[in-house]
Amino acid sequence: MPVDLCFILGGSKRREVAALKTCLKKFPGVPIWISGPELTEDCLQVCEEEGVNPELLRIDYRAVDTLSNFTTMAPEMYKGGFKKVAIITSRYHMKRARTIASIIMPEFKVRYVPIAIMYKADSEKENLVKVWRDQIRSYLWVYFRYDVTKSLLEWYHKDRVDMVTDKIERFSHYGNRAHVANADD
Repeated sequence: MPVDLCFILGGSKRREVAALKTCLKKFPGVPIWISGPELTEDCLQVCEEEGVNPELLRIDYRAVDTLSNFTTMAPEMYKGGFKKVAIITSRYHMKRARTIASIIMPEFKVRYVPIAIMYKADSEKENLVKVWRDQIRSYLWVYFRYDVTKSLLEWYHKDRVDMVTDKIERFSHYGNRAHVANADD
């Protein structure tokens, strides 16, 4: 199943590193986009150890939740000409990720292949209320092209928003792959 891009959904250190290793094993030489904001030095170290060409790696810190992983990156996938994307996240997180992807990705004519990795919380099932909530938010985003809950989420996830600034400062040596959008984007 050839893909044009590996899209790793961030959110925890262990999940990102496991997803990255899966991507490197299954899709060598394919561009890798990681949507954070939990990206750690460990993930960058894996890239360096595996000899990942830095030009193939893009790190994006704009997302504060699963919906914004897709709404910030899907338009750029379309602009970049990516037709088929491997979405890599934990089995626990995959139901919500697939629900959102099934609504957002077709808007940008991008097909996806879900790749669920084994991860610590996989014995648990994700709360269906989160899945339904994000499904509704996704449809609202498609209709308005804006996350109508954005202000509330930025207040609720203030720690994640604050983390973005810290990550950019710490990973600035990684150049333009550490992309952060303005609040207007």
